[in-house]
Amino acid sequence: MKENIFVTEGRLNRLKYFKYTLLVSLIFGVLDVVLVWLTSKIIGSTDSFLLLIMHFMTMLPMMFGNMMVSVRRCHDLNLSGGFVLLTIVPLVCVLFWIYLLLAKGTVGWNKYGADPLMLE
Repeated sequence: MKENIFVTEGRLNRLKYFKYTLLVSLIFGVLDVVLVWLTSKIIGSTDSFLLLIMHFMTMLPMMFGNMMVSVRRCHDLNLSGGFVLLTIVPLVCVLFWIYLLLAKGTVGWNKYGADPLMLE
């Protein structure tokens, strides 16, 4: 977990992909809950445009971080990072995420670099 999450170069195996996705989601999920709770306490209401903005401000980096990690996972499968754009389509997003979690990466070198399992 020493690597930068917000990098698209290189490859990422299934286990690290799962760990990074889980880590990013947990960090920003907890941050979202805390910020929305604090904002609701400060303004005294749960129906506010400010709450929506706070939620958006925490979800945007989470989505960006998970997309960057997914690009590296695509590279491990010898796919272009552009396939991450499939996550825009709701049902396809879930199927694509399952594919990224379960598909075995390319053995050995591919055009995106060395096999991450060989480097460990």
